[in-house]
Amino acid sequence: MESLAAYDDSEEEGEQPAAEERNGGGDERGGVHAEKEVSRDGRVRSFPHVKGNFPGFVFVPIIGAGDGLKAAAMQAVEAAALVLGPSRVLHRIPLSEVHLSLSRTFAVRRPQIDSLVQLLRDQLHALPRFTATLSGAALYTNDDASRTFVGLRLDAGEKRTHMMVRGVDRALDTFRVPPYYSDLSFHVSVAWTTGALEPGTPSVLNLAPLAAGAAEPGGEPGGEPGGEPGGGAGGGAGAAAGKRVDFAVDAAKAKIGARTYRFELRS
Repeated sequence: MESLAAYDDSEEEGEQPAAEERNGGGDERGGVHAEKEVSRDGRVRSFPHVKGNFPGFVFVPIIGAGDGLKAAAMQAVEAAALVLGPSRVLHRIPLSEVHLSLSRTFAVRRPQIDSLVQLLRDQLHALPRFTATLSGAALYTNDDASRTFVGLRLDAGEKRTHMMVRGVDRALDTFRVPPYYSDLSFHVSVAWTTGALEPGTPSVLNLAPLAAGAAEPGGEPGGEPGGEPGGGAGGGAGAAAGKRVDFAVDAAKAKIGARTYRFELRS
């Protein structure tokens, strides 16, 4: 099977998804060294321009989280601002756009899209639906250290999410795309800032001071019942982790170029 090609950054073929949020790594993808381009707000595009290619990535949309997601995101961003300091500007990601990534960013040529979409549909439809939970927050630096993200960490549903990643890996392997990271730390990014973390900056955010106070929008004060061991409203591990956010995982999506494809999981 012909391998997926390098990424074309032309506007008519879709915007580049956010770079993978990881520590370390480089800018060399598919054997082509990427020339970095910096946008006005400091974001770095690390894929080369190749005419006729469409960028893509696979993800889980965050559905049904309601006000809980808004409260958890606010809590995480406030904690990150305290850690990063006033010199780092945090850009919030609209809640309608937050997601859980299931693949690296890849690129595909137009004749390959239908085959790839069908392979993804076959792999993902074989997996059952489930409920996942976000709890706690941390800072993640992307591959080329150009951006740092504020992420809500996946606390429940990790095993099922790993199964989805492996299914996506199998579909992409047909096109010789490298598998997703082996040491995954699943999270949902809610904000970002330019540059890497300064040495000595803690990556895990302590949400206890923010969770111990007044009630959050749409939720109870502090942690929720049924949280981490020792948790509870106003203190302990539950408060340190902040608000727990449940969401339904009944489908995945792939954005390829300007189009988005939906893949239902098994009922």
